Amino acid sequence: MKPLSSAIALTLIVAAAAPLWAHGNYEHVRGVVTVINSTSMSVELQDKKTRTLTITAKSTFEKSGEPAQIKDLKVGERVVIEVPKGTAEARIVRFGPPKKGK
Repeated sequence: MKPLSSAIALTLIVAAAAPLWAHGNYEHVRGVVTVINSTSMSVELQDKKTRTLTITAKSTFEKSGEPAQIKDLKVGERVVIEVPKGTAEARIVRFGPPKKGK
């Protein structure tokens, strides 16, 4: 019975910590879209520097918390982009006002 309790405890610890590990592998890029096409996008950051990110088959888009497509994103929109550390890949691109009630 003791090994089973230890296994359950370890599983709970790993499950609780998993979101922390996943978030730790990404950086947030926040700013305003200045250029967008099918393969890349440029974002003006708060410090007025520009960051260009690659759009890949793994890139996903969310507008106001709902699934969206690249065609829904326009120059001038504010974005928060999840970028895997050490890359220039736009993995999750979020834009649009938050959903009401949140």
